[in-house]
Amino acid sequence: MQKVALIYNPVSGTGKMAGHLDEVIKLLQEKKMLLLPLRTPLKEEMLESLLAEGLDYVLVSGGDGTIHQVVNILSAYPSSPPVGVIPAGTANDFAVNLGLPGFEETIKTLNFKKSIPVDVGRVGNRYFINVALGGLLTDAPHKVDQRLKNNLGKLAYYLRGVSELPNLRAVSVEIDCSGKSVYHGDIFLYVILNGKAAGNLGNLAPRAALNDGLFDVLIFKKSSVIDFINLFFKVLAGKHIGDPHLLYLQCDNLSIRGAGDIPTDLDGEEGPPLPWQVELLPGKLQILKTWGQS
Repeated sequence: MQKVALIYNPVSGTGKMAGHLDEVIKLLQEKKMLLLPLRTPLKEEMLESLLAEGLDYVLVSGGDGTIHQVVNILSAYPSSPPVGVIPAGTANDFAVNLGLPGFEETIKTLNFKKSIPVDVGRVGNRYFINVALGGLLTDAPHKVDQRLKNNLGKLAYYLRGVSELPNLRAVSVEIDCSGKSVYHGDIFLYVILNGKAAGNLGNLAPRAALNDGLFDVLIFKKSSVIDFINLFFKVLAGKHIGDPHLLYLQCDNLSIRGAGDIPTDLDGEEGPPLPWQVELLPGKLQILKTWGQS
């Protein structure tokens, strides 16, 4: 009998998975699979023990933070079981990049027969599967209360971000891309993407793909407040590529050096301080395909 671990966040999306747990158990029993549910906050050794005993699949239900935690456990293994994502969070950026349908439709259409390779990024001993960033507004998601996220959804992040604009502060950085120096100067923000979407912006990196062996990097240069706000509105409209205050790059590794006190983020979770050495691990994880994916 195949064994499937389900790691779920019981408070994501007003407790979506907690209310559908029996449905998932029933679905897997019909497929003659044994479900082993684990709720967050997750003690890593529990999933590690299951992996050591042998797992056929891992399902993750929650937001990007829950996925991030599981990705960090699985990516430390030379070979890990395929991963299925059931989006139940506020933004669900990784699910958007996968092209997944909504929460209930994803449950109904889980497909354990097909998977696709997905690249993973590594910063030191930490991994990310969707986005890594640093600078202005980076720590806004860390300051949003879970109840506010459940009540206001994605709007909670925007409100928190707008409240940080009066603290607009540039930082000096040196950035190397694939071994070549590409920028040395003041910036407001850098964003390293694995897929097209982040922060509920569906086309932030239009050239990106989850398994192309490349990061897509956006560097928001220091500018006047007016120019930054104009660029911000271009980002919302998906018309930011080509703006003189934005540098858009593709590379398979990065070096970022600068002030160690700037906030950083990996997949919506607080990230390590600079300097960063960012490495891409091509096709590191296998992600299950479901209906609606190309």
